[in-house]
Amino acid sequence: MHKITKIILLYIAVLATGLFIMGVFESRYVHEQARKTESQIMTLNQELQKTVSSQSAAKITKQLARLETEISEISQKKDQKVLGSKQEVVTNTAVQTGFVKLLKEWQTADVYESNSYSASISGQLEPDQNYLYTKKIGNWYQIMLPSSNNDGWVTKRFVEEINLNTSE
Repeated sequence: MHKITKIILLYIAVLATGLFIMGVFESRYVHEQARKTESQIMTLNQELQKTVSSQSAAKITKQLARLETEISEISQKKDQKVLGSKQEVVTNTAVQTGFVKLLKEWQTADVYESNSYSASISGQLEPDQNYLYTKKIGNWYQIMLPSSNNDGWVTKRFVEEINLNTSE
């Protein structure tokens, strides 16, 4: 009986040691898994912040495009007149035409595709030539280029309006 007790005690000691070792390894495994999970959560959080900021940028871009469209529509309406409590749009039907010529201090001037210095250059003005303008917006004139029969834009900095009298 004494031998059986020793065997049982030895069996219990081996079993307890095995359970202890398994507990230590399991604890390390759980700790490692927790660290990996925490790292994944941080990565996902960073990706979420990037996504949110890119969505915000996309929203801002859409809003800017919408505002540009609204500004364009508003600039196409010539005048608005408020009569009492009613708003009434009054369009300017008078055609703005006249003639311009290159100022004497310039030998030539660039003509742009639209009324902006950042637009593409579509031609050049030559001295001692009169150009018909069909529209005036701010300091910009939309002119016809006789050499190509195309229109373009030139700024007031380079030209002056002239009055052509047919009686001269």
